[in-house]
Amino acid sequence: RVTNFYGNFFLRGSDLLALPNCDADATFAVEFSHEEKKVVQGAITVQTALLYTNSNGERRIRVLTNCIPVSPNASEVVESGNQDAICNLLAKKSVENVLKNGLEDARRKIQQQCVDTLRSYKSATSYGGGYSMPQQQQKQGLPASLNFFPLYTMALQK
Repeated sequence: RVTNFYGNFFLRGSDLLALPNCDADATFAVEFSHEEKKVVQGAITVQTALLYTNSNGERRIRVLTNCIPVSPNASEVVESGNQDAICNLLAKKSVENVLKNGLEDARRKIQQQCVDTLRSYKSATSYGGGYSMPQQQQKQGLPASLNFFPLYTMALQK
C-alpha cells in the first residue's frame, strides 16, 4: 500500500499525482507499507503510468513495470540497498520534516535513521543463521552497498 509521496507535484487523489514538469532529471519517491506478516513470493510487481503531452502537442502514456525481488532475510535487503537512492529519499523526507518540526529535529532523524539501518544490519548478520561476511566487511561492520551511507547522512545534516 502506498503511504507517502515525495517530490514536486500536486496530489489529486490517493494514488494520482499531477506533475507540473517532468524531465529526465526529476525524481519522485513513493513509500510503501508492507501489511503481510510473511513474504511468500520472491518478487513484487509495481506498475506506474505517466500521461503527458510531448513538445508537438501529442498526448502519450508511458507505462513502467518493475519486478522487485523481496527477501525475508534482513541482511539481504540491506546489502541490496542503493545508498544514493536511500539518501535521496532521506533528503526528501527531511525537507518535509524541516517544514513541520524544524531543522534540529530533521538532523536528529537523519542521524537516527543511519544508526538504525546499520544496527539492524549488524543484528541481522550476527543472528543470520550461518551467514558469513568477508573479513574486511566484518571489521568495518558495513555492507559494500552502504560504504558511504554514514558519510552521506552526515552531509545531509550539514
